[in-house]
Amino acid sequence: MTAAEKERIELFVAESFPDGTAARELRLSSAEADYVRARFPEAVLEEISGGRCPDGKVWYDVKL
Repeated sequence: MTAAEKERIELFVAESFPDGTAARELRLSSAEADYVRARFPEAVLEEISGGRCPDGKVWYDVKL
């Protein structure tokens, strides 16, 4: 993952969890999901049943 891609996912995650929000549904690529897991080791990412998209991204229930 390039530095620009890492910066983009950092901003996306920060905007997705404002004001103490602890859980969200996010559509992530496998690289993005791996980055979130590495960056936030306490995070729980659970794939949502039927959440696979034609573009290869997957909907996850993400808890930080």
